[in-house]
Amino acid sequence: ECFVVQRGHCWPGSPEVLVMARAAATRALEIDETLAEAHATLGVIQMVFEWNWAAAQQSFRCAINLAPDYATTRNWYASCLAALGQLDEAILEAREAVGLDPLNVTWHMGVGHMLFLARRYREAIEAELNVLHVDPQFWLAHWVLGLSYEQVSDSTRAIEALQKADELSSGNLMVRGMLGRILGLRGSTDDACQLLDEILSRRGRDTAPAEIAGLIH
Repeated sequence: ECFVVQRGHCWPGSPEVLVMARAAATRALEIDETLAEAHATLGVIQMVFEWNWAAAQQSFRCAINLAPDYATTRNWYASCLAALGQLDEAILEAREAVGLDPLNVTWHMGVGHMLFLARRYREAIEAELNVLHVDPQFWLAHWVLGLSYEQVSDSTRAIEALQKADELSSGNLMVRGMLGRILGLRGSTDDACQLLDEILSRRGRDTAPAEIAGLIH
């Protein structure tokens, strides 16, 4: 889980991280094939890095059948459903995670994220503001908030939210790419190019995924 979250959220790391993630999950299932967490982790790998939607859905559904009260699977499965265009179902799964673990701000953020993907931007903004009322330091909520503000043409608040996410995440590359993008769209090309130059200067294990630079371009 740590490996897939690290790579999925664009933290710099070893290029072999997905190989290690798959190996760990596969070994876990060799030891105990009823381990829902391992099936869920394989589902993320199949979804995000292999784009094998049928296999991902099968892994997530298996995990849910084995442990219906494991909120993490519900949150990840929501992302899978959203990618397949099943947005109403995605929102329901995200809300199921909240119902299972109502004090976890990650699941509340996930509901806002699904609302954003469903283009229900005002609702997404409200959801993320509620998350930040509970935990003002939660950078993922600031990230989704910034994306949502952009879609309602409030670029000032979008930049403020993404700058806060950048600060709190210590320069997460996913956030930095989106921040550079909105700066460029608003015409602040010097600031956008400065971020792009910083991203492109990374080498070795710190090299940024190509799609991050692509966002700013």
